Formats: sequence, structure tokens, C-alpha cells
Amino acid sequence: MRVVGHALSGLPERSRVLLVLRDMEGYSSAEVCELLDISPGNQRVILHRARAVVRGRLERYFGATEEVQR
Repeated sequence: MRVVGHALSGLPERSRVLLVLRDMEGYSSAEVCELLDISPGNQRVILHRARAVVRGRLERYFGATEEVQR
């Protein structure tokens, strides 16, 4: 959770809010679009990029952890 929290804190505010609403709070795409006043296409792009950042941080963390364990 520390790694995810650190990755989230490094995201732009809109990306962080969108990711939290969709992936942690369970809001639907339509709900997020309405709340943030963005188009569905824009929501998909922002969410994809935010997820990629968090996934990259987790991959680096777990890759480093595996190297230490070997």
C-alpha cells in the first residue's frame, strides 16, 4: 500500500481523483465523467495513463524485491 500511495501522490490531481473514484471507490465511468465534467474518451485516456504509472511503480518495486530475495 505504501508503494501505491506513493505512486498516487505523484499523479496530477485529476488523474489521482479519477483513479481513486474508479478503482478504489467503484464509481462507474458515466458517474466519473459527470462528476469531473469530462468526456468518456478523456476519462479512458486519463485512467489508462494513471494506471500505467501505478503499475510501473509496482513492477519496479516487485522486481527489486525479487532481486533481493535471489
